[in-house]
Amino acid sequence: AGLDRDAAAFEPGSRPLRDPDLLIPPATTLAETQALLARQGYYVGPIDGVASPQFKAAAAAYMRDHPQVETGP
Repeated sequence: AGLDRDAAAFEPGSRPLRDPDLLIPPATTLAETQALLARQGYYVGPIDGVASPQFKAAAAAYMRDHPQVETGP
């Protein structure tokens, strides 16, 4: 249901969906955050900008290990 709604609302060239609480500076998109977490060894998965359960777990682990990092834009 949710994926069907998201797919129907998709417009090429539209801004990617963002969850500011999952962005870890200096990244400005979920895909950049995935890449940052992958380089640090926290995330293993596709760099696709999707907030998968694996990505969310990796972000939570990184924030637990780096509490001084502020998230969001």
